[in-house]
Amino acid sequence: MSLLIYYLFMNIYRIDPKKYAAENKGRLQRIGFAVAVFITAISCLIIYSGANGGSRFDISLVLGGVGLLFAIIGNYMPNMKPNYFAGFRLPWTLENPDNWKKTHALAARLWFAGGLFLAVVCLLAPAIIAVIIFFTVTLVMIIIPVVFSYRLFKKTKMENTINS
Repeated sequence: MSLLIYYLFMNIYRIDPKKYAAENKGRLQRIGFAVAVFITAISCLIIYSGANGGSRFDISLVLGGVGLLFAIIGNYMPNMKPNYFAGFRLPWTLENPDNWKKTHALAARLWFAGGLFLAVVCLLAPAIIAVIIFFTVTLVMIIIPVVFSYRLFKKTKMENTINS
């Protein structure tokens, strides 16, 4: 599965209808590598857990790892060009490169900080608290950029209407 995901990220730019993903080829490959390493680590953890007589599988470790993955993805977001495969692919971000850039600049900071926060909190907190915090922070990391992007779209649309 890891190799399939890595291969997909290595070649995804070839199937982009608008050919924007070719500009992101290196970034998409690095993200694909990070995702492949993450999935491999989770698979090894599951195999190790099963091989040791049903050792308890610790969800906090997985959530902490996902937090680190969010931080890695957030690190690549500000340099991502508009594309149909990675990032906040909303109709208004895809249609306006300025909206895409501003949305991803905000999202990058949120995802990097939120990912590091999740990694630390999920590893230190009890499992049930870690799950609650994980999903709450993840929702915030998604909702804030979407709302920001939509408000920017509406503002730009209003300014264009006034100027016309």
